[in-house]
Amino acid sequence: VIEPLNGFRKLEVKPDNLGSYNVPLGQIEILHPGHDLTLVTYGSCCPVAVTAAEMLAKDFAISVEVIDLQTLLPFDRGEDIVKSLSKTGALLILDEDVPGGANAYILREIQEQQNAMKHFKVPPRTLTAAENRCAFSTDGDYYCKPQVEDVLTACCDMVAAKNP
Repeated sequence: VIEPLNGFRKLEVKPDNLGSYNVPLGQIEILHPGHDLTLVTYGSCCPVAVTAAEMLAKDFAISVEVIDLQTLLPFDRGEDIVKSLSKTGALLILDEDVPGGANAYILREIQEQQNAMKHFKVPPRTLTAAENRCAFSTDGDYYCKPQVEDVLTACCDMVAAKNP
């Protein structure tokens, strides 16, 4: 179970499906369709990724497919990430964990277990938190974890490398 700590700071209305909602294990969800770049993430980074994808589409005509893994184990049983990569040719993994954390596992699963290397037109990339554990606060999140601006920069750089 992934429990993002910064989720405790969000004030949301109590959902009406509490206790009855379930997520199919090993099945991804496409949060934002796209064809220029595949952005894979999970948990607290999903809203950051979707916001960035919407801004990239509006301001830069860059189409980013945002994929929410939903579960890490089992990992993408339908190999839907590879299907997305066959369209986009570019992979960015967005993770609030430190470098070499869950992002390394995700990249390994996609490259080695799902044999996605043949689809890459540019090298895959990870965008992670800083190499330290950040302070538990909004300021700590801002200075240590990837923000929308970081995603915008990484996506623009990757799409420019793919289509010079």
